[in-house]
Amino acid sequence: MSDCSIPQDSVTEEGSAVVGDGSDIQATGEGPDAGSVTRALTIKGFAKPDGIAAFVDSTEDAVVPIIEALVADGTAQPVGPMFRLSDTGKELGAALIQADIDEWGAGDAGAAHD
Repeated sequence: MSDCSIPQDSVTEEGSAVVGDGSDIQATGEGPDAGSVTRALTIKGFAKPDGIAAFVDSTEDAVVPIIEALVADGTAQPVGPMFRLSDTGKELGAALIQADIDEWGAGDAGAAHD
């Protein structure tokens, strides 16, 4: 994990990170969401939509709109046919992973992100 300095106001009390448009990135438990895609890109570094879908146990059709929203708000950026997190996205991803560690403990969070 990176040693990014996370601005305190980027993480809510519930451990979710706030994206550029002010919406919370938080897992809903109902398929992929911005949080799971951000976590995937934090861990993988960069990936094509089908790779992100496989990582979050979903379909490409389900993750593409999420990726597009992350690109639109500046959290992610395209690199050819792949996507990676922007500097802001990397900070948010690190905050999400840290929140998972704080909530579940390092061992359980590590297993959840494998």
